[in-house]
Amino acid sequence: MNANVLLSVSDLLMILGFGALSDYVGRRPLFLAGMAVLALFAFPYLWLVDTGTIALFILGGLVVQTCRSAVYGGRSRRTSPSCSARACMRYSGASISYQMAAILGASHR
Repeated sequence: MNANVLLSVSDLLMILGFGALSDYVGRRPLFLAGMAVLALFAFPYLWLVDTGTIALFILGGLVVQTCRSAVYGGRSRRTSPSCSARACMRYSGASISYQMAAILGASHR
């Protein structure tokens, strides 16, 4: 549980960082790099998790979170300025419902 909390906090910080970085290097290169590394790292990540070692789980999780953050950070920065105020309200509503479903679904277990 502590390892997942650590990874979640790192994800929050990395999404903000990659969002800012996407302004300088572009959203498309970050998205493509993040997805490419994520695709290449899929099986090594499962192998790291399967070892049962917390340190290797965290290492694999950090690589996955970094790739995900590169994808999500740039996507979020691209979406909000490209829509009208009314459409952005719908975007925010969809995001809130997505986040609440994740929280409630996780707490239901």
